[in-house]
Amino acid sequence: MDNFADYTLPKELELRQVQDTSLLPDYPYRDDALLLWQATETYVKDYLSLYYTSDADVNEDTELQAWARKLMSSEGGGIKKLVSDGELDTLAKLVEVVTQIIFVAGPQHAAVNYPQYDYIFLKPSRIPNSINI
Repeated sequence: MDNFADYTLPKELELRQVQDTSLLPDYPYRDDALLLWQATETYVKDYLSLYYTSDADVNEDTELQAWARKLMSSEGGGIKKLVSDGELDTLAKLVEVVTQIIFVAGPQHAAVNYPQYDYIFLKPSRIPNSINI
């Protein structure tokens, strides 16, 4: 993955040029996903603010910095840029990273995978059963 920070929902929508509601007024995925993104981001910010009251707290957390280095190392996660400038040194950046991880593992996963059931179990879609039609 070249740049983890480029895959946040708001940046993805902008990259795909679907963020403008005046140009694309009816896009349920964007509208619903942004609500979930914002709710997740608010929760993450509120929670992390209990432990990190300043950017210095983020910078001085040696375990957090070791985790970030491991994610970005070729022996670890291989993520070239966990954040846009490559440094996890502010609370805002930490909030973005954690929000993205939760969003991808939750709402994004559900949006991509849960609808598959309808297509997988549609009789004509099942190759072995198609032969008997």
